[in-house]
Amino acid sequence: MSRLVLLVDDPSSWEGVAERLRDRHDVAVVTEPPTTGGPVHLVAHGRRSVAVAARARDVVSLTVVSGRRPASDVPVQWIRPVRRRAVLPTPFDGAGRQWRRSVVAGADVPRSHAAVLARMVGEFVDEVNGDAVSPELRRAAVGAKLVLVTGAGSGIGRATALAYAADGADVLVADLDLAAAEGTAELARAHGVTAAAYRVDVSDSAAVDEVAARVVAEHGVPDVVMANAGIAVIGGFLAVTEQEWRRVVGVNLWGVINTFRAFVPHLVERGSGGHLLVTSSMASFFHTRGQSAYATTKAGAVTLARSLCAELSGHGIGVTAIVPGFVRTNIAASARFAGADETEEARRRDEAVQIAGKRAAPPEQVAATVLRAVSRNRFFVPATREARLLAALNRVAPGLLFAIARRMDLG
Repeated sequence: MSRLVLLVDDPSSWEGVAERLRDRHDVAVVTEPPTTGGPVHLVAHGRRSVAVAARARDVVSLTVVSGRRPASDVPVQWIRPVRRRAVLPTPFDGAGRQWRRSVVAGADVPRSHAAVLARMVGEFVDEVNGDAVSPELRRAAVGAKLVLVTGAGSGIGRATALAYAADGADVLVADLDLAAAEGTAELARAHGVTAAAYRVDVSDSAAVDEVAARVVAEHGVPDVVMANAGIAVIGGFLAVTEQEWRRVVGVNLWGVINTFRAFVPHLVERGSGGHLLVTSSMASFFHTRGQSAYATTKAGAVTLARSLCAELSGHGIGVTAIVPGFVRTNIAASARFAGADETEEARRRDEAVQIAGKRAAPPEQVAATVLRAVSRNRFFVPATREARLLAALNRVAPGLLFAIARRMDLG
């Protein structure tokens, strides 16, 4: 059993943390640094305690809970209490001697986040002792992110997963097509990061919950969760069947709800912030004829994201709605054209694919926008030229935009 000393200015505030650690460690809460008793894992919190921690003897590891970066000759874990609307890891080189983690909390962090601190301290002691390595702590040694993207077998999802991999993040690829997801994961590994693939139907809440449980058990809690999976149903309101409505709502709206319901509780419980992303569309505000089903789901996803932005900011979790226009993805090739027979539907799909190939932006352009938006914690982000133009028009002249939209018929 490791000897663990909590050197703190206010011992009473750390009793909750100490109690959670006593089942595996010999824990003492003190106000003066230990000078005898053999090797010790030391935790310091409070201005005075952090200042005098250097006087402790036989220190094996040091955890400092402070807003200031500590200096130490032994392995040191720096836990920073932060108060920001969006908190994410930032890359650095700890050289195997420093680990950086954040807790979204104020000065009373040992009382408000006792379970979080106990988990972080316990994981670090295990790491230094060589007993176990948590995936989250491994990433904390270099400031790497863990990013999960649904619908990442192709298109915007694949491009975003690969952009994050190129940026040094570990990526988790989820898609209905497992082979496509594994293809994305293999491409991500070429960047020297960890990547894994999961098959999931996002419209199935039980399946999403199962994947979330596997992800947390195998890789830890993702820092970024992108609900990107989507399908298109094109056709007038009277042409779209109930079954088609249920399918598009199931994937495009319930898929977002299911994904966030499965992962957000883990992000909140972890206490270290994070970021949520939803892939919407300019159809969410540019309401042409023939898109009632698709536009309804995309507008609903933006509304959900806006609500979560308000609800989760206190937990340091940012939210971004990415709003692309025309992008070269597989959505056109797989779109359902309501009311059309097989021959007509095949013809219209071919037309849509040709138009997308000529006029649409590459998904890599959207992915670059995603990374910038997350780093700046922006909420509503038009991601292509026409989306930016129409979003600007919607702000200054919504009536004119509606007049333009109602003259267009995609059905």
